[in-house]
Amino acid sequence: MENNWDFVAKLRRNQIEKGKDLTFSRVFVPLYSSLIAALKPSSVLEVGVGTGHLALELSKHVSRYVGIDPSRAMIEEAQEVLKETAVELIQTRIEELQSVETFDLVLSHMCLQTIKEAPGFVGAVARFVRAGGIYVIAIPHPAFFNDYKRVIPPESFTYMDQISAEIDFSITLDPQHVIRRVPYTHRPLSQYFSELGGAGLSVLFLNEIFPSTEVQKLYGVQWEAPRYLVLSGAKFESGPSAGSDSMSHRLLRYR
Repeated sequence: MENNWDFVAKLRRNQIEKGKDLTFSRVFVPLYSSLIAALKPSSVLEVGVGTGHLALELSKHVSRYVGIDPSRAMIEEAQEVLKETAVELIQTRIEELQSVETFDLVLSHMCLQTIKEAPGFVGAVARFVRAGGIYVIAIPHPAFFNDYKRVIPPESFTYMDQISAEIDFSITLDPQHVIRRVPYTHRPLSQYFSELGGAGLSVLFLNEIFPSTEVQKLYGVQWEAPRYLVLSGAKFESGPSAGSDSMSHRLLRYR
C-alpha cells in the first residue's frame, strides 16, 4: 500500500492545499475539530497521517500528537507541512509500531478499507488506546460507497461478502488526476462490528456522514445517501467503569 501512495503524495498535498478536496476540508476537518473540542484529549495518535494536513489542524488543540504512515513520500510531505509544529512523525504501520505509549485518542482516517486483514490493524488500534481513551475510525460507508463510486463492478459486488480489489478513483474537483491501484476491501457493517468487538473495542458513536445542503452544493450534485461512516468507542474494560467525565462519557454526550 505504501508504494501506491508514494506516487501520489505531492498530488494529494496539492489537492488539499488548493482546496480541491471538498470531503477533507469541508466535511472531515470540521467533524474531527468538533470531536476534539468535545472530547478534550491531551494525546493523539493519527494512523495514516498522510500529508499531515489533518494533524496540522488538530495538533493545535492537544499537548502530544504522533502521526504514523507506511509511505515514505507521505511522511516527507508531512514533515514539510508540519515543520513548525511539535507533531512527531514515524514511518511505520501501526501493526509494527514499536512503542509502549498509549493515547487518549487513536484516529484512523480512511485507512481500514485499504487493509485486507483487519484483525491485526484493529487489534493494534486497541493496543494504543489508553484506559479511558477512545478510538475514531472513518471508512467509506459499506452500504452506499460502491453505489456512489462503482469501484467494484456491480456484477461482482455483494454487500454481505468481503471483497478485496485494487481500485482507481479521483476527487470531485480534480477528476483528471486519477489515483490508481489503491487496495480496497469492502466489508459489511456486521463484519466491522465483529472485528472491533473481537479487539475489545465497543462502538459508542456512529456517524453516517451526510453534509448540509450548502456543503453538498459545492459538489455540483446533491448526495443521495451517506458516502462515509465514522465509528468511535472505547475499550470494553474502560467503558462501564469509567468516571462520569471520562472521554467515553463525553463521546456518548456528543452529537
